[in-house]
Amino acid sequence: MPQAASVSVNSGPQSPLVEVSGLRKYFPVRGGLFGGVVNQVRAVEDVSFSIKRGETLGLVGESGCGKTTVGRLLLRLIEPSAGRVRFGGEDLATLSSSALRQMRQRMQIVFQDPYSSLNPRRTVGDAIGEPLFVHGRARGAELERRVTELLERVGLPGGYRSRYPHEFSGGQRQRVCIARALALSPELVVCDEAVSALDISIQAQILNLLRDLQDEYGLTYLFISHNLNVVRHIADRIAVMYLGKLVEEADAERLFESPQHPYTRALMSANPVPDPDVPLRPVCLQGELPSPLDPPAGCRFHTRCPSAFQPCSHIVPEARLISGPHTTEGHRVWCHLYDDAPNSD
Repeated sequence: MPQAASVSVNSGPQSPLVEVSGLRKYFPVRGGLFGGVVNQVRAVEDVSFSIKRGETLGLVGESGCGKTTVGRLLLRLIEPSAGRVRFGGEDLATLSSSALRQMRQRMQIVFQDPYSSLNPRRTVGDAIGEPLFVHGRARGAELERRVTELLERVGLPGGYRSRYPHEFSGGQRQRVCIARALALSPELVVCDEAVSALDISIQAQILNLLRDLQDEYGLTYLFISHNLNVVRHIADRIAVMYLGKLVEEADAERLFESPQHPYTRALMSANPVPDPDVPLRPVCLQGELPSPLDPPAGCRFHTRCPSAFQPCSHIVPEARLISGPHTTEGHRVWCHLYDDAPNSD
């Protein structure tokens, strides 16, 4: 069973566990007679943020905005085109293969589809026990005991370890995936749309489980989702992405009470409110989402922004700090409407 981390979620100010600066990822597009590179998909462009120990950072945006790519870059599942990711003060790009193998024990991921992330030919006990076996954490009876404890901690009977993935419901399979992620006592867990494939009632159960585990083990989460209500429930801070770039970052309470970027406002306006007496007045954005093969110059949102003006079409906006209530770590906005605000750098 994972040991409780030495850092408490509710302790005082913490140093960042994860620091991301200038992160970029371009995917080559090949074509022509000889299959050469003819273009590049600019999936992630100049993304910078940090996550404190014991904190949950929610990463939201439309499908295709680059959220999942950021999560995979964070774990070095894919290599960045540029930029740096520091984990616990160490630059992941400088680690050797053996050092990276050791580092991977400290960071894990829970994927969107629990069924496709489990081998249908292996029992869930094998799936949970494999990282323990590979990294030499447990063998034989001790391995079975650890697997049983992990299953019970995520709300499943220990006897289920001999069952196969198809014998579980979607919510139960996601609990198995969470147990597997916990096996090596990680510090960071990337939750990539971890509840989007589940029913609403099951989503709440999984979210509550994740929060309980965070309190118990001092876990740090990067929680990737397109569902604003889900992110509001679990995140301490929220970063909003559009077409590969961050457009706004703030405390969760602050962001929902006072969104500043026009794109964030449009997202919030389309978010359903569980009250039939509150009318829904969505901000209808004009035009189509641009292609990451040929993103607009300047602010990438200016082609659909109702507040766009002259600088937006050719000058890339810098991060600006916005002051206000409920702002403890800084409210950053990448928008020319706030060019008079202090630069966040």
